[in-house]
Amino acid sequence: MDARTLEKRRRELYNGIPLLGRSLRRRAVAALAADGSAGAVRELAQAAVQSRDGVIRDLALAAISQVAKPSAINAVCAVWYETRHPTLGDLLREQGWVATTTPEVRVYSALHVGALALLSHDAAGLMGLLLEACGDSEPQIAANARAVLRSLTEQSAREALCGFVIDDDHPIAREIALEMGYLPEEAPRRALFLFLTEQWERYDALDFDQRFLRTAYEAAAEGIRRRVREKLRLTGRADFLTIVVGHDYRARAAAMTPEELEFVLRMLQGQQAWDRVWALALEILPLWSARALGILRRAGWQPRDAADRAVFAQCAALAAEELALDEAVMPQHFPCALFQAQLRAPGRINDVAFSPTDSRLAVATGVRKLALWNYETAQTERVLSGFEHSVGQVIFTRSGQLVCAERTNVTTSATGVYGWSGDGLFKLGEHQGSITALAALAGDLALSAGRDAAVVVWDVAGRKERARRVMPAWPRAVCAAREGDAALVLLQREFYRLTAPALDPGAWGRLDSTPRSAAFLPGNDAALIGRSNGQVRLYEIRRNQQWEQWIARADFMTEHVQAAVGIEVLPERNYILTAGHEGEVRFFDLASRASLGQAVIPGGGVTALHVSPDGAFMAVGSADASFSLWDLRMPDVAALLRTPLAHITPSAVGILDAWAHNPKLSVEARRAVQFVAALARHRTRFDIELETGVTHTIMAGEFDIEIE
Repeated sequence: MDARTLEKRRRELYNGIPLLGRSLRRRAVAALAADGSAGAVRELAQAAVQSRDGVIRDLALAAISQVAKPSAINAVCAVWYETRHPTLGDLLREQGWVATTTPEVRVYSALHVGALALLSHDAAGLMGLLLEACGDSEPQIAANARAVLRSLTEQSAREALCGFVIDDDHPIAREIALEMGYLPEEAPRRALFLFLTEQWERYDALDFDQRFLRTAYEAAAEGIRRRVREKLRLTGRADFLTIVVGHDYRARAAAMTPEELEFVLRMLQGQQAWDRVWALALEILPLWSARALGILRRAGWQPRDAADRAVFAQCAALAAEELALDEAVMPQHFPCALFQAQLRAPGRINDVAFSPTDSRLAVATGVRKLALWNYETAQTERVLSGFEHSVGQVIFTRSGQLVCAERTNVTTSATGVYGWSGDGLFKLGEHQGSITALAALAGDLALSAGRDAAVVVWDVAGRKERARRVMPAWPRAVCAAREGDAALVLLQREFYRLTAPALDPGAWGRLDSTPRSAAFLPGNDAALIGRSNGQVRLYEIRRNQQWEQWIARADFMTEHVQAAVGIEVLPERNYILTAGHEGEVRFFDLASRASLGQAVIPGGGVTALHVSPDGAFMAVGSADASFSLWDLRMPDVAALLRTPLAHITPSAVGILDAWAHNPKLSVEARRAVQFVAALARHRTRFDIELETGVTHTIMAGEFDIEIE
């Protein structure tokens, strides 16, 4: 019977028109009975319990009593399951009908008619429904469900029942499993079951050293772990604590969650196991180490060993003060960038560059001199002179060669590009008019651009010109790809990607605002361009068989109040930095573009943004001809303070020591660093680490660079 005819018969089945209605209803019953399809039988089963006409109910019941097809029987069982009508229930019992369709109808119809053997062999997969049926409102269904669960012969079914005890603490599953003595087969799971059901003698006989339960605990979800800890608390047995902390009270210390740490410390405190609290404090998260030391200090306890006593006294005193160890307060104490130093030089600072090999900063000045300044010692190491014009641009090549370029306001005057080695300054070549940009390419190659519209690649080691291209207009900004194999050259209303070192032209794009800065994103098929209107917009390369073109995304990543004068992309830190002339450097997550914070530059008027090759330091130029130096490693330090002490290496201790007394950190941050450094140093005092590396720092303060 098709759907339209079935709907017609349904309307006739409940037709209430006097006289004619009875005839239509009887005709509908006859037609549905003759059809015998699952849909027709379902309509008859519903009429047998819902019709207000007693004759129709009897006729419908008589009709469905004669069905034999499995699909028709399933339809009757489904209506009984939905309605639980006693008339259909009696019919199911008389006929012994059990559904073969959905698990729910199958289980309940089998339990209703007492066909328990049909459920036993498949009880593992039906366990949830069987447990649910144990609480059914029909006593016989509930009793039959319990009977099935009490007669489980297959281990998989017993495992499933025990699983409801372990995973859900199901009261009926627990009752039946204990009554029938069901147990999981695997030892760790069995130990967990015995423990949670408080079968202490059987548990001790199976797992006298707690190794099985430790294995199960480590693999368990937090809800199960919480129940295990609650049982531990109720037993009060100290030996059971190894389940949470490990066989030696330290093995799991670094992996413990805050909930576990709180529980273990509370238990150890209740048992006054002070030695174990101290041992745990040297392994766990620093925030909890501080709480552990607070417990020990209030208890008046001290270590027996003299070396332990010294570090305990120092750290217990620090723990009594406010420490910046809580996740919620760390961002305010460990920002994305920490201001360290302000630099000034006679005549103004035009540009700076970080050496990739040491702690030197090249400082280009307006008095025709260039200084090499050590930012760790705050000392001028060397002054280069002999330039014909102001030194406007300075870089280090990827291999560490110093390159600088002159600038001038006289468009007819030639300006030079210079290199420097230990034996002196040498001239690589010239541009006509001021040099507007300088960038490092791969190896010893450098790229310069000038007001003469020329873009030139210089071989610094070979001291010669490598390639030259004249652009349609003079470049306003240039950026090099991270790999040094391409450069983005930005003119006033268009920009180009040039391959290096040949300077072959690639993708081209339009600009609707004068560019001020740019940076490639990883992969070099996307770039960020900062514009004079303050917007930082994302551009992506689109390709077809004939052309490559940069296409702007409709939205922009951020918009500064004034011109976007600098952009840096730091994949190693997952950062994007943008600088606005108004005085803000903004930090964004490289992957999501989400804002991470900002640094407000003293004095505002930002003119330039530079980051050291290793991503550790930032130099920001200001309109007052000064540069401020910032440390970008604050998140690294904060990450160490969120690291379990068991995972802090000797080299990491060196990083912490370098920050322990930095005056630019807040008092709470310094205390936190000193606390973690002292505990980690004491914990790793016998460790051997062959390479600890060098941790560079910026000497904090305000400095006038001497160039005379």
